[in-house]
Amino acid sequence: MVYSPVQAIIDESRASYLNDPSKNQFTDLNMLSAVKTAYNFLQSKMELNDLSIKYKTHQKKIPAGDKAYNGLPGDFVWPLNVEERLFGSTDEFAPMIQRSVEPVPTGPVVSTTLTYWSFRQLDDIKFSPSNTDREILLTYLSVFPEINTFKDNVFGNCQEFLKAKAAAIVHLFISQNTTLAEQCDKIAENEIDKLIRTYVKRTQGIPSSPMPYINTGW
Repeated sequence: MVYSPVQAIIDESRASYLNDPSKNQFTDLNMLSAVKTAYNFLQSKMELNDLSIKYKTHQKKIPAGDKAYNGLPGDFVWPLNVEERLFGSTDEFAPMIQRSVEPVPTGPVVSTTLTYWSFRQLDDIKFSPSNTDREILLTYLSVFPEINTFKDNVFGNCQEFLKAKAAAIVHLFISQNTTLAEQCDKIAENEIDKLIRTYVKRTQGIPSSPMPYINTGW
């Protein structure tokens, strides 16, 4: 995956859309805040369009008797699919069944598989335990790398959107120039539409199985 440094996006936005390459009006701190906001807009747009670029997988051993995943990935947002197989085997992963309430076993654990999972509490994935060690393949919605400093990198191929959107934000809320804010926003929307079309086109030829409906039990 390609990444772009935050400082470069800020400098190019200031030079291209704000006519302030010398930082006389829009400081680095102003621009960093705007880029963070624009980056959050980008993530929301990606999620709304269900783009697989936000999907990741994670494999983990679930020891016999365990009732939870216990250690979700750091960039985890939401489970999309959960599969299992015997730990240490080369078997194909078998799909598990999502339940709207936490699986609660009664009596001794006799099952050799986990079979059921739930995400009702939104803090961990819960299982009905098995009496064998299992391996889980989790497919999940992820977050992009965070932006905290000017040296951080952001998801690539989106720099043109971020440059225009950040400029629209500072034009609107700092210089209060609605005309320029609207023009920059139009450019940003055009850029993100092109980006989405590009990723949709890339994934059209990839065979896949539909993700199950996520039922939280609410």
